[in-house]
Amino acid sequence: MTCKLPVVTDNDAGWVSFPGGSYQSDPKANVTLAHSSAFPLSKSYDKAVERWLPVPRDQISPDGKHFAYADLPPIDNSPIHVADSSTGAARAFNPGTPPTDSSWVAVDYETEGVYLTAQPNGPAGLVG
Repeated sequence: MTCKLPVVTDNDAGWVSFPGGSYQSDPKANVTLAHSSAFPLSKSYDKAVERWLPVPRDQISPDGKHFAYADLPPIDNSPIHVADSSTGAARAFNPGTPPTDSSWVAVDYETEGVYLTAQPNGPAGLVG
């Protein structure tokens, strides 16, 4: 039996083939979001549409047809974007005003909807 599994590293993404465990970089994995700066591990392979997406797996819908993301770096009242996994076409939604000095960030996409958390803007304050 042979197969290949998608792999994301700090600076690359590609495929590990089994048996043997050889790695091959995939140039199609060079994906980014139009509204955001990319983080190295912020990409996943979506089997439903057979392409790499510029978000972690948790931000992809269970059926693989959509993904959600926030603008990064966050800005007060930034919208949440929900994009079509096949085309990348996105719609922006404003989930309401986040707590003071924070922005909404998509953390999970489930059948019932997109889960958000409030992320503080800027560096953390001093404790003590």
